[in-house]
Amino acid sequence: MLNFGDEFFAVEQMTARMVNNINGVIINDLSLNVYVFGMIFLVVVLWIFFDFYKNNFFNFKDLGRKTLIIIFVFWSLMEIKSTLNYISYAQDDFRLFSYKTLDQKRMETPTEGLYKFAKLVEEKTPKEAKIKFFILNNDDFIKIKLKYYLAPTHFNQVESLEAAEYIAGYGVNFMPKNILGATPYGWVAKR
Repeated sequence: MLNFGDEFFAVEQMTARMVNNINGVIINDLSLNVYVFGMIFLVVVLWIFFDFYKNNFFNFKDLGRKTLIIIFVFWSLMEIKSTLNYISYAQDDFRLFSYKTLDQKRMETPTEGLYKFAKLVEEKTPKEAKIKFFILNNDDFIKIKLKYYLAPTHFNQVESLEAAEYIAGYGVNFMPKNILGATPYGWVAKR
């Protein structure tokens, strides 16, 4: 089992859905923030007892200053961890994407299967075709990425099956009879 320091400074891997992510290490099924707030609380309580034991009275002004210092120290540690994560992401992205064409870069992204599916739709359907998409779990992220990959020539996605000239399925477990093409990720068919 890893110790607290190893888990704290471990690089968190980005996922396809990370947007404005808040880094959150989970240790023993609790967020790192719980540990940090617990440590701050413990240090403040210890200062109160130590100050009372040492001076036989309690100084709120001094406690406030000390509390702010400890909060700043913990905030700095968490910010250093977050910065190290972003530096690691930038290094990985530079190694992965530098000196490649746009198509090669898109093939390397976490949505590789979706990009291959979008290329299949582009190849098998005419420009401005009305396409009804069936998406696994009706996922908005996938719909937005499809519009991005298919714009501007295949941007005409319709919601009703009756209005569609073509149908396409991504990640669904059914397939019509008149398939125009398929990948391991999806299929395109004439309606």
